[in-house]
Amino acid sequence: MPYTSYSPNDERFGFSTSGQFKCAYPKDRLILVLCLLLIIAEIVLIVVNFMSFSEIMNPDGSIKGGFISDDGAYMTGSSGSAAYSVINITGSFLIFVLFLTVVGFIIVITVLRSGRKFTFKADETQMTITDSKGGARTFEYAKVSAVMEEERRFPFTAPELDIELRTKDGTFEYRLLHTPMSKVNGISETPFYIIKE
Repeated sequence: MPYTSYSPNDERFGFSTSGQFKCAYPKDRLILVLCLLLIIAEIVLIVVNFMSFSEIMNPDGSIKGGFISDDGAYMTGSSGSAAYSVINITGSFLIFVLFLTVVGFIIVITVLRSGRKFTFKADETQMTITDSKGGARTFEYAKVSAVMEEERRFPFTAPELDIELRTKDGTFEYRLLHTPMSKVNGISETPFYIIKE
């Protein structure tokens, strides 16, 4: 959702505006890395499982441990047949788990790319930012010493603009998700431009 201002500024009553913007989740990159590691581990297990087939299969495709019956038919030995069944079932299960993991990964990416919603209210002296859980932080413009900005991109996540506010009370960071306009014009298309100005 783009940064929106839903309170028009009316100069007759002084500067005042409010709106909303979205930021990345705090642990989004860690979650993505763990999901990718899980998928890689499952692929390795599947490969190892199917490599086990070569251990129980003869070059002609028959299962090792078999024998030729009196009528010339190839009969599978009980140990070879059991091993074949176990590897086949395990492989099928791992493929199913991998499918579920990939679907879950796609859902996680979708949720992370949607971001966390923040609202803000600004006037001539200060801006109050409230997160979706109700936590609020007020920035008095006179106490802000610097507003730093940096473009960031991480695989599978939405492009973002990292904002660092340096104030007399400490340093605060916001990882804004880019809007189509902020991709082009940068911080000037975000509410933090009010603080910077």
